[in-house]
Amino acid sequence: LVQMLAAQQGVPLRSLDVKIHGMMDRANPVRTDYTVFHSVRLQFTLHGVTREQGTQVVEAFKRR
Repeated sequence: LVQMLAAQQGVPLRSLDVKIHGMMDRANPVRTDYTVFHSVRLQFTLHGVTREQGTQVVEAFKRR
């Protein structure tokens, strides 16, 4: 999705790395019928773009 958004915006993204950190509290479930995360954090490292271009792409991703 990030690569597609970059291409649509004309941003020359060469590659990216994403770290994902999810948090579950099994003692205090969000739902009883499914196991779901309480929070999820994504950390993007974009290669081949300026900071401004990277911010633009990540903000577009967040709006999805």
